[in-house]
Parts: sequence; C-alpha cells; structure tokens
Amino acid sequence: MKLSTDKYEYMDEDAIDDKLKCIICAQPFQIPVILDCQHTFCEVCIDTWIKTNASCPICRRQVETNYVLTKITDLNICNQLDCLPVRCLQCQKNEIQRNRFKKHLKRCSKSRITILSDSIQNRFKNIKRTIRTIYNSLETQTPQRRVTPTVESIQQQFTYRPSIQINEQQIYNSRPRPTTVRPYERNRNEIFRQQSKAIRGILIVLGVILFLYFIRNIIGYLLCILGILFLLFLLFLLLLLYHCLTYVPS
Repeated sequence: MKLSTDKYEYMDEDAIDDKLKCIICAQPFQIPVILDCQHTFCEVCIDTWIKTNASCPICRRQVETNYVLTKITDLNICNQLDCLPVRCLQCQKNEIQRNRFKKHLKRCSKSRITILSDSIQNRFKNIKRTIRTIYNSLETQTPQRRVTPTVESIQQQFTYRPSIQINEQQIYNSRPRPTTVRPYERNRNEIFRQQSKAIRGILIVLGVILFLYFIRNIIGYLLCILGILFLLFLLFLLLLLYHCLTYVPS
C-alpha cells in the first residue's frame, strides 16, 4: 500500500542514493516496478506516464499496450527503502522507519484528530450540499405551486364525506358464492366416500372378531375355575361321607 507523502517527509533527503529515487516523481520508490528495459519506477508513476507516453522515460523504448509491470525482487533495495528515516508531519516525531510509519499513524494522537476533523468536514459538506439542492428545487417552483398542496390537504381534511349506504342487493352480491363442483371431482369424492365406508366396515368386523376371541378365552377360564370348584366340592362330600361311616358313637 502506498502511503501518502503529505503525511511524512524524509530525513536528509539529499543524502538518499539516487538509485533509490524515481526519475518521474524525484522521490524514493513507492512500490518499485521494473519495465522490460530493466528501468525501475514507482508503480503509480510509471502507470500514469505510460497512459500519456507509451515509452520509457529514461531510454524512450516503446512500451507495448499489453505491458506487464514486474515488482522488484532485490531484497537489498527493498530493505534500504523500508529503513529510510522519515518525520511525521502531524506530531513531528523523527527517525521513524518508512515501513513502520503506517503503525505510527494508528498511535499518533494528532493524526487521529486530523482524521476526525476531516470526516466531520466531509459530513458537513454533504449536509450543506443536500440543503442547497433542496433549496434550489424549491426555488424553481412557483409560489402558487408551493402553496397549493397545503391548501388541498386542508380542504381534504375538512371536506364532508357522506356515509356510504349499503342496500340488501349489495350485501347479497358481496356474499361468497358456492363454487360448482366439476364432474370428475364429484366422482373422485364419491369413490373416496365408498372407500371410507369399506375401511370402516373392515375395522368393525376386526373389532368384533377380537372381542369374541377375548370372550372365548374368558369363558374358558371361567369354566376351568368352575370345574376346580366342583371337584373341591365333591372331595368335601367324600370326606364328609367317610367321616359319617367311620363315626362310632361312644
């Protein structure tokens, strides 16, 4: 990202090597790029130059329309550019490395105040522009045209509105009319009704069968209990008869 040079200035700019400066802006390289002729420039500077002059500013070699800007890969030059000392124009702090100036702006109190004031001014300009536009649009209207809507709105508010009378015919017409059933829909409904009756009959038959099955089981259990009681009764009679036969009076 190219930092704006109006926020800082170079310390001892005359001592900076000319090999680190762009011939177009006469400033140290910002995002240095190389053309096909191996000459180095700032990316923004050479891009702007080629749009008006399709040639290299140094050797005047023609640049093709589909030119490609290659970023410099020499670490020595990149390190020298990043380590250039600069001075903050907001707080006047010196000896800030150029690659760390972006972090300095986040901590610089005066820079924050400047950014805040700029944003307030921009908002004020937008509000002022909006007010001017509204004022101009009102000025273009005639006085009669500006007053008429207000008069019309007042007249509409105080205009007598008679109540709406609804007769029986309107009520009859407003009632929902039953929709006609088509023949195939009638047949479908009839088939569905017959199927429902058949299913209901099957369920009733199954219920009766289950009921009889349970009744049969209950009757069987009752018969078993009665048989056991009858056997116990017979055993009791036999014991009583045996006691009577073996009884010897004293």
